[in-house]
Amino acid sequence: MSFKEQLNEDLEIFLELEEFGEKFKIDGIEYSGVIEQPNNKTPKEEYEGIIKDLDFIIYIKHQKELEKYSAGKEFSLNGRKLIVNRNYVEQGIMVIELYERGTY
Repeated sequence: MSFKEQLNEDLEIFLELEEFGEKFKIDGIEYSGVIEQPNNKTPKEEYEGIIKDLDFIIYIKHQKELEKYSAGKEFSLNGRKLIVNRNYVEQGIMVIELYERGTY
């Protein structure tokens, strides 16, 4: 088995619903992945003196249709309106960092 095949297999295990993941809706469309709620007492990012706390981080298998959510875009997670802080792909996993308006 090649490294890339092993990585894809590990990705499927990480995002497996019964073990680690959950179902959630992004703008009304159902997806499966992992949602993390970081400890908001610890600042997650700092930009030139501005500290941002993240309210949610979504880990999901890369979805082309979710690439449209760039920094600053409004985002609905299970009906809750959030703002995208950052959206990037790392080794096949899409990571979407979100915060509530007014929490930074």
